[in-house]
Amino acid sequence: MVNIDIHTLAIVQSLTNVVQVVVLFIQYRLNKTHAGLGWWASGSAALALGFGFNYLRDAPIIGQTATIASIAMFVSGASLLYVGVLCFFGQRELRGWLIALCVLTTFITIYFTAIDDRIAIRRLIVSVVLAAMSLLIARSLFIYRIRSLSASIYFLITLFLANAFFYGIRVLETLRFGVPVDGAFRSTPMQTALYLMALIISTLWTFGLIMLVNQRLSEDSREAQARSDLFFNTSPDAVLITRMSDGHFVAVNDGFTALSGYSRAEVIGKSILEINIWKHPAERQKFISALSETQSCQNLDMVFRLKDGSERFALLSANLLTLHGEPHIISVTRDNTAIKQIEVALRASEEKFRYMAENSSDVIWHLDDNFCFTYISPADERIRGFTRDEVIGTPVWSLLTPEGIEYVKLSNAQRLANEQHGVKGSTIRYELEQICKNGSWIWTEINVTAHYDQSGELTGYHGVTREISDRKRLEKELEQRATTDELTGIANRRHFLELARNEIQRTLQFKYPLALALIDIDHFKRVNDSYGHAAGDQVLLMWTRLCQNNIRQIDVFARFGGDEFVLLLPETTGEQAYDIMNRICLALRTEPVHLNEKLISISISSGIASLVSETDTLDMLLERADRALYRAKEAGRNCVVTEHAAFTNGVRIAE
Repeated sequence: MVNIDIHTLAIVQSLTNVVQVVVLFIQYRLNKTHAGLGWWASGSAALALGFGFNYLRDAPIIGQTATIASIAMFVSGASLLYVGVLCFFGQRELRGWLIALCVLTTFITIYFTAIDDRIAIRRLIVSVVLAAMSLLIARSLFIYRIRSLSASIYFLITLFLANAFFYGIRVLETLRFGVPVDGAFRSTPMQTALYLMALIISTLWTFGLIMLVNQRLSEDSREAQARSDLFFNTSPDAVLITRMSDGHFVAVNDGFTALSGYSRAEVIGKSILEINIWKHPAERQKFISALSETQSCQNLDMVFRLKDGSERFALLSANLLTLHGEPHIISVTRDNTAIKQIEVALRASEEKFRYMAENSSDVIWHLDDNFCFTYISPADERIRGFTRDEVIGTPVWSLLTPEGIEYVKLSNAQRLANEQHGVKGSTIRYELEQICKNGSWIWTEINVTAHYDQSGELTGYHGVTREISDRKRLEKELEQRATTDELTGIANRRHFLELARNEIQRTLQFKYPLALALIDIDHFKRVNDSYGHAAGDQVLLMWTRLCQNNIRQIDVFARFGGDEFVLLLPETTGEQAYDIMNRICLALRTEPVHLNEKLISISISSGIASLVSETDTLDMLLERADRALYRAKEAGRNCVVTEHAAFTNGVRIAE
């Protein structure tokens, strides 16, 4: 029978784990979007150190220290792998008990190494802990599994269950036969199997973890591509991508095939000039020149030729993009024939125009070259309340907000720039607020086109206005739901992160102080358990109102979830942040919640972090504040802890 040296296996295992650390670290650097890889790399590093220390257990001077360190590293490594699995699936890891487990295991190991040397007990401890951690990892993989990642997940579950089973066998063997005095590196079948299994399983789980991440990335890529294709193909307008150099079609959507009558197979790989969709090829050259100058264009008029030879008027918007290192054009063509037909009818017959205008539910109007109304349809009186006589002769600026005026002037300047490139007659679309006769404001959608005489001189503008207040109201409601907490009405986590990052950027630019406080309502679960969730909601509402009454308008107050809140304090030092939080704590003591003729007193724990370096990020602030909050809870709750000192009921506690 081949006698395998255990020392050699320990070194091989340690070196293998080092290679695994390098591989996982490279994956972590390349794929930071998915949490977990950093923890896995750290776990493998701890295991590598564990096997390295294990090799030194027989060293005469440092043997005991190496024994303790190796077991501590094994337990820490398994714990880090477990945390990494939870993070990968977006679950919050409970680090407290894991730290406690590592510390307790270390102390027990110290006792049974330095005081009462019992190798059997040490082997039982590490085997039980590693078996339990392997089962926890397998359980987490199974509970939080994602169907699209099933292959990798079940592969890993099998590995960790096998690892748990092996350590379970090791526990039974130790209980049944004990451990020889020289058993640490005695080349027994079980010892040899231990190191070989550790080598094989750690290599396989590294492979499995990398495969899991790569499957996740592939799934994300497929989802992103599917969303992109969905947006591209569901647009009712004609969307096409062409090479800028030769005009060859690269991609078209269903809107293009519906508008033009061509199938995808008939146009892909062919030039726009071959398909001949431009009635006037010279107009395309002007369009390319304008696009080269400004990188984008909006709502340019063109005549679109269909497969059957008929023609449609269209609005063309386009942007440049780079595909495979080569410039391409993505353009959106909207059928504008109906509006153009109205324009032709206006020129051909004023009476026909007036009939359409007077009976249209939309507002049809005309401005002279000084932006004063020369005509407006009766729909305006139905929508805004002004009579025609009250509007004719007044400038369009009298209808708009200052912001709307500025936006229209900028758009008009862009139109003039396009005219310099020979592009005239583009239709501009606005969404602007307009004033009503009763003083209220309504949202409107405006399509306006510059009007030229036969010599090409600008004579004015005509356009169509439609009220869209209901749509804007719905958009605002949807935006509010997406940015505010439904119960308390304050910012939600997503909106807070966006606001906080902007505020930190501004703070760093102007070198102002800034502080951030994480806040937990102490024992909030007891309120829900004792009085019900409705009472809990009342407590949250009271707490929110009280906090808002004690902070400034520029402060950002948000609910992170459950009973966890966050407060961003611009232009505020850490000491000033403490004063604010202390004031809120005092206010809480004087304002209990009234519930069914009962008074409920609540308290809070808070951790404060300050912006101290130009390299500080929001994540770093949150992490430091979270550590301070953890210390506040460890100190008995109902206190405020900064990064440097803690305070309870207004009294500083030295750290």
